[in-house]
Amino acid sequence: MRSSTWLLIACCTSLLVACGADLPAAEAVPEPHLATTSAALVTVTRFASNGKAVDVGWADELTQGFALAAIDTSNGVSTGFLTATQVNFDPASQVCTADPVLGTYCHYARVWYDAIYANFNPSDLKIGANTASLKVDLATATNLTFTRCLYDEAAATTTCGDLANPGSINLTWRKTTTDYTKYKGTTETKTGPHTVRVSGSRNSFSADVSGTVVGTALAHKGGQIGTSNTITIDIMRTP
Repeated sequence: MRSSTWLLIACCTSLLVACGADLPAAEAVPEPHLATTSAALVTVTRFASNGKAVDVGWADELTQGFALAAIDTSNGVSTGFLTATQVNFDPASQVCTADPVLGTYCHYARVWYDAIYANFNPSDLKIGANTASLKVDLATATNLTFTRCLYDEAAATTTCGDLANPGSINLTWRKTTTDYTKYKGTTETKTGPHTVRVSGSRNSFSADVSGTVVGTALAHKGGQIGTSNTITIDIMRTP
């Protein structure tokens, strides 16, 4: 299983909080004998990435799931990454208990847990201003891992195995006006002669999602379209 660079970038651009937004401001530790203006600094290393992403979540009485797909373009090279998880309850395993205080409550004694990770061709994910679509045949995906685990309460066992080809994902997103998030910011941290500057932005919009995820049909589920996720990391020093 291979993790995607985009996930690290999402951590940073998830509004740069994880990358230093909570650090003390640079002026809290001034060094009066060194130049303090950005113009006096020279970049020695730069990492630049641009990405787009979509996600969707769903739940009903017997199923719960989440899927995310992203394109990361780092230093001119694009990579597609997706992850999907789903929990399926066995309706035949429902057990109900009568409690004199709580009343009757029920749960399922057999549960399947699916987890999928894969890289896909970036052209399989198309994101526009108002819509997005993802069409991936997982038989052609690379670095595919599909693990299914069965939890059986009666037997007190959990059994897991890998499946070679879980099927395909075919989803469509349509932007709604119910929610959106916009962020843009820069943080700068100085340690000794080096200054690390992290700049990033993100625009994401709520969306209505329909389609199929490895055999599970979705209709009008809630999701997001991330129209832009960018991050630039400059490591600079005083000449």
